[in-house]
Amino acid sequence: MAVAPTTLLQVAPDVTVTFGSGVDVSIAFGIDRVTAGPHGVAILEAFRAPTPMGEVLKRLGERTTGMQDWIELSAMVATFARLGILRDPASADRTLHAEGGRFDSARPHVLMLGDHARTERYLAAIRQVVQPGDIVVEIGTGTGVLSVAAAQAGAARVYAIEATAIGDLARRVFARNGVADRVTLIEGLSSRVTLPERCDVLVAEIIGRDPLEEGVLEFTRDAVARFLKPGGRLIPSHLELLALPVVLPDDVYAGWTFTPDAVADWQRRYGVDFSPLIEGSRRSLWKTSVSPRRLHQFEALTPLISVVRRDLSEIGEVGFSRTVTATVGADGTVGGVALCFAATLAPGIVLDTDPAHYRDGNSWDHLMWGLPVPVAVRTGDTLELTMRHRVDGLPLEVAVVRR
Repeated sequence: MAVAPTTLLQVAPDVTVTFGSGVDVSIAFGIDRVTAGPHGVAILEAFRAPTPMGEVLKRLGERTTGMQDWIELSAMVATFARLGILRDPASADRTLHAEGGRFDSARPHVLMLGDHARTERYLAAIRQVVQPGDIVVEIGTGTGVLSVAAAQAGAARVYAIEATAIGDLARRVFARNGVADRVTLIEGLSSRVTLPERCDVLVAEIIGRDPLEEGVLEFTRDAVARFLKPGGRLIPSHLELLALPVVLPDDVYAGWTFTPDAVADWQRRYGVDFSPLIEGSRRSLWKTSVSPRRLHQFEALTPLISVVRRDLSEIGEVGFSRTVTATVGADGTVGGVALCFAATLAPGIVLDTDPAHYRDGNSWDHLMWGLPVPVAVRTGDTLELTMRHRVDGLPLEVAVVRR
């Protein structure tokens, strides 16, 4: 967005801040994340309420230590406005973002609506679970399709929570489908808003490529505690995190780690000994996204491994460290572990990303952890897999147990 000294700006409702080491902070908004220096927190604090940009620059500029510091401050404000971290609160018709990796752009919603299995199974679950007269809350309504379905299933009132600009279009979808009198859009993160009443049903599709990366456990636990009536129903009701150890093609290694062949080639070309890079790679996990079609082509060395299955109505602690085992079904080398999920939407309705049942149109890529040192295995070996979420230690460890 174009900004001027008189432009009113305010922190967007979906912005969260994480403090790291030193003076850096991590600012997350939607599915994006940026790192800001010492001015980052001061800027966000200054724009908690709608404030002219020039007023903030003048106030914060008095604390800068020189011209370069002031230039960095003003550039950061402009960057925050461009990225959507700061926005004009008076804009009644926010445009969608041009970058397709954000939930306030069209791209992820095109993929989700184009994933017919995903959307149709959620719609079937809503028709089965929502009863006439129910009060329903949806976390992350996006284009509003699931909230419309809840109203069409007979819900008396639906609270559709959305933190990004796509909510403006969802509001129009509600009106166009004749349910605006029963569906209320609530702007903001679900953990930061309140509802006027308790609800009978919670609907949420906040499952990521790493099934837990969008905060499904944290946001659902909060919503159950603050939004649902005792005994309220959830869609999905259960979520299972699954892992798949696979053999990785050579081109995947070459793109993500320092291989001996690449290092030798660089030394010949540039006359520099890069051998320390190889040792550094051997100590470092790496991760990437794998498309469903590509993962389907990789050789799996075990069946899908169930890491953890959570009843979303009783989450308790969101962090865990879990060690599971599986029997190796073929000789090979484990180079990576891909993550999948199975979500129980309603009795008899399950949505999963098992690559053995690969389907065109799957809107989820898979997060894959690449091992710093591939693990050679033989048929019949026991593969031991340790995964951690929100607890100290490496997020993934793989070992072979031979007894």
